[in-house]
Order: sequence, then structure tokens, then C-alpha cells
Amino acid sequence: MGMDHEHSLKQLKQAIQAHHQALEQLESALVAFEESISGEAALRPQAGEQRGEVQLLSIPQLCQELGMYLERDRGVPYNRGSEARKRSGIFLGYLIPMKTWQVLGGVGVGRPATVVIVAFAAVLVAVGCRPERPPSPPVVVAAGDIADCSGGGDEATARLVGDIGDSTVLTPGDEAYPDGSAEDFEECYDPTWGRFEDRTKPVPGNHEYDTPGTAGYFHYFGRAAGDPGKGYYSYNLGKWHIVALNSNCKEEVGDCEASSQQVRWLKADLAANKDKRCTLAYMHHPRFSSGKEHGNTHFVKPLWDALYEGGAEVVLSGHEHNYERFAPQNPVGKADPERGIREFVVGTGGGKGHYPILEPIANSEVHSDDTYGVLKLTLRPKSYEWRFVPEEGETFSDSGSARCHY
Repeated sequence: MGMDHEHSLKQLKQAIQAHHQALEQLESALVAFEESISGEAALRPQAGEQRGEVQLLSIPQLCQELGMYLERDRGVPYNRGSEARKRSGIFLGYLIPMKTWQVLGGVGVGRPATVVIVAFAAVLVAVGCRPERPPSPPVVVAAGDIADCSGGGDEATARLVGDIGDSTVLTPGDEAYPDGSAEDFEECYDPTWGRFEDRTKPVPGNHEYDTPGTAGYFHYFGRAAGDPGKGYYSYNLGKWHIVALNSNCKEEVGDCEASSQQVRWLKADLAANKDKRCTLAYMHHPRFSSGKEHGNTHFVKPLWDALYEGGAEVVLSGHEHNYERFAPQNPVGKADPERGIREFVVGTGGGKGHYPILEPIANSEVHSDDTYGVLKLTLRPKSYEWRFVPEEGETFSDSGSARCHY
């Protein structure tokens, strides 16, 4: 038997054992309740019924009966159950003998009730009437400018990614130095960040285009990298819409003018996903950067125009080998706290050293030009949280949260 089957069987046994224990607690509570009956708390059979009549309830029916009692006799609203649970049809089929009584005195005089009300707390905690916990929000981990066989920065950042389990890994370009060749990916990228290939969503950087046809990049990532003739695609994570863009506009994808194929696709994609409350995009070249090496990238403005009009919240980039967070702003760099896009430059994956930031430009809030690390984003249904996680031994960090626009 495989490990997965053994694990599933173990979980099933544990669930059955837990429900048996819950039933034992319930039976003990019923016995204690009947033994304590006296005076005004006494119970008697309903008219026309015999005391020994038995009603069989499954666990879901028990929960519903309990909720109906609360609504009727206490005025307390009760959610009759998870629609998802009803659709799944997953119920444990225990049958519980119940006796129907009529309460004398106190709350609920002259009304039928089920004696299991005395076991209310035990049922909620152990049997499953309490509401299901919502699923955990998705987490993404991002960094670009990653693997260089001549250095060990990518090894340090790969350890950080490994410590943030169950996350989607975003790589905003320049995954493998120096040229993004098949050899660069196999010898430099694969031993470190390649461990997360099954959960990585990449975009290409300019160094990937140093290899003709970007063959090394598209061969390594395969279908995860999108159409080799385009290099851009989109997908959903929880309540968020995620857009992976190819900012190598002067290469094979053509320019990034408003009439280009990619910008037209982007506008249509955003329009088709208006039902998603929040949007995140990532590309290699940063629209804004205080970095001395490259600075602002003007030719990606049409991509930013489309994202801004489409209500995007966040854009991630690399290219500059440093970290920088900007306040929400529009595509021309004017602060816009209501509808603006917050940009993170995360060229901190570990490859080819650090690029200096000498004088922060407008709307730059936080920056570091001497620390490798990764950006962790928690994508909640109406908001997001960020935290820059530095490599071991470094102290720089950055964290915060913000709400989505709509």
C-alpha cells in the first residue's frame, strides 16, 4: 500500500475514533441529564406518544434538529450547515437513538424539544455542527534575478522559499545567468530554485533572450511559461486574478505599444475577470525604480496603463538587483492612494550581486540595496499582506498590509 493510501487510512481511523468518543460523551450527558430531572425540570412524554419511542438521527440531522430548537425556543439564528458539505455528500453515518419529550416550566414551556440540547457544547465541538473554517488564503513568494553559478546567493534565497511551504513561486525574470541557456538552467537554477518547479509561475527576463528563441527558458519551464511565442498568461489564486507579463517588448513579442498584441490581450483578459476583486501582475522590467543601474522603464507604460484602467492593485518586477516598495501611484508616477498601483521591485533572488540606490525617487517608501531575500504576499479576499524575508544573517525587512480597490 502506498504512503498516500496509508496516510488517508490513518486519517479515516482517527476521524472514526474521534466521533466514537463524541458519541460516548453524548450518551454520558444524556444519562446525567435524565438522572438530574426533578420538580419543574421534570419531563414527561408528549400526548399520544409512549415514553420509549425511539427516533433515529444521523449527525447532520442532529445538527439541524438542534438548530431548529434554538431558532424556535431561544430566538438564536442558526446556520443549518455548509452548502459545500451538503454538495459533497460526506457524512459519517452514525445513528443515534433519541427520545422525544415535552418540557415542563422554564424556557420552552409546552413545546417539544430534544433532550440532546443538554449536550449542545459537546456536539458543537466534537461532532461537527460548528461552521467550517474558511480555507487559508493563498501565499505567493517572489524574487527575480536569481541563479548564478559563480555565487551562492540563490542557495540562500532557495532556503527561504523552502521554509514557506504551500506557496506559489513567482519569478520575475532573469532566472538563470549569464544567458538563460539550457546549460545555465540545468547547472545553476535547477539545483536550487529548481526544487520548486512544480509550483513556479515564471516570466522571462532580458538575459533569457540572450539565448536565441529563448529556447533554454521555454524548454526548462515548458507549459508553465505559456506560449513560447508570447511568454505571457494569466491564472487565478483564490479570489485574486494573477497576470504574468512579458516586458521584453523589444524582443520577439514585439513592442509594448497600446496597439500591440500583448496589450490588447491584457485589456481583454482584465475585462473578462472583473468578477475578481483583486489583481496582481508581474513582469521583469520595473516601471519605476530608484536604482542607479537601470532606473525607470518607459516602454512598459502601456502595460501599466492597461493595468491601471483595469483596477490592478500590485505589480512585481525585478531587473534592478535591489528591493524597493512604492506607494500606490498611476502610470505617470503621480501618487494615487485610491486607485494607484503599488509596485515592488524584487531583484533580490541572489544572482549577479547588488545594484545601488543613491537617491530615492518620488513615491519610494522603503528600499534596500545590500540584501538578498524574497517577498512573501498573503492574498486575502479583499486585501493583501507583504513581508520581505531576508537571507539568513541579514536584518533588513519590510512588512505591511493594504486593502484592494473595490
